[in-house]
Amino acid sequence: MLIFILASWYPSQAEPALGVFIEEQALALRRRHEVVVIAPERRSWRQTVLSGRGSGLRIEQRRGLDVVRIRAGSPLPWSWRLRQAAYVRAARRAFDEAARVFGKPDLLHAHVVLPGGDAALRIGRTAKIPVVLTEHSGPFSMHLTDQAHRSRTAATLAGMDAVVAVSPALSDQVVAFRPQTEVRVIGNVVDTDFFSPGPATSMDASPEEFTALSVGLLTRSKGMDRVIDGISLAASRIPRQVTLRIAGDGPERASLEAQAGRTTMAGRIQFLGALDRDGVRDAMRTSDAFLLASERETFGVVIAEAMACGCPVIATMSGGPQWVVGRDCGTLVPVGDAPALADAIVGLASGKSDVDINKARQSIVDRFGKDAVVGQLEVVYREVLSRRVRTD
Repeated sequence: MLIFILASWYPSQAEPALGVFIEEQALALRRRHEVVVIAPERRSWRQTVLSGRGSGLRIEQRRGLDVVRIRAGSPLPWSWRLRQAAYVRAARRAFDEAARVFGKPDLLHAHVVLPGGDAALRIGRTAKIPVVLTEHSGPFSMHLTDQAHRSRTAATLAGMDAVVAVSPALSDQVVAFRPQTEVRVIGNVVDTDFFSPGPATSMDASPEEFTALSVGLLTRSKGMDRVIDGISLAASRIPRQVTLRIAGDGPERASLEAQAGRTTMAGRIQFLGALDRDGVRDAMRTSDAFLLASERETFGVVIAEAMACGCPVIATMSGGPQWVVGRDCGTLVPVGDAPALADAIVGLASGKSDVDINKARQSIVDRFGKDAVVGQLEVVYREVLSRRVRTD
């Protein structure tokens, strides 16, 4: 099967973490199918003007995948409709070039309703191919800020041959907006071959030390301030040397560093900056706990990766984690509750937790490993292709 993927967000050299979960799915699909990624690059009005008239249309290789890039921007920043129209034009041109080089696809799989889903639906109608949408946005309300966005979102959902959400929590948000939409739930791909227990997992940790890790953008919604509060409250109750490592960067870094300096753990809270994929895996393999204190998570890829590495996770009930973290596979605490987070950390450090790290890893392999997710997607693909044949 030849599958074109139209990604609203996709990694690039400048932004290697942007939409990396879409790239992981594309890589998983490529093991059984031909896959081409279309990744329009949204530009600000200033970037559009400075880049001149050229579209920047090009085909490049990234991690063995063919990726069609094109600049998509409008010099009129005040009009969302005009910006979206420019994006659709760019996506259509990239699709046409991909079809010329690689052939007409069997189907088009879009990721995120706006801007990519809308563009994919228009392209699919012209090309007479089915279109599948996977929604990742958290919260989904980011697409419902005004009537123009709501109308386009509703029309896009209505026109899709199939709609997928990456967690039950996100599915509920989509259905709450448009109850007529039938939504399948298929999680993100976790590369469980790469994210796996290493030679130095938490099981081999020093009994005198307890190392916790948190990974994510340093923004308010990620709750890193709660992580710092929680570990600080827990440290005095743990008869071991407690260290917290925070991996990531973002606008809250300075304030978080200042907060860390005011705690009793000053000097034992380390800010690692943004780590590459290998660095994240190595940190997970050598930590006693992975902490996630987000206000909202559509899926929670990092906790799934930590579980796959054999690192016990403690996460907030922020949407996706309630689905990712099964029974005995981790600990869930309320959002914004630093004392509850501290209690969970103390329980894990003292050996009173019921978390089974082997069961946790296997649950990720079984539900979100490459074969598992691709198999679920293939069921959707066969259904939409079969319906299209019957109606043609």
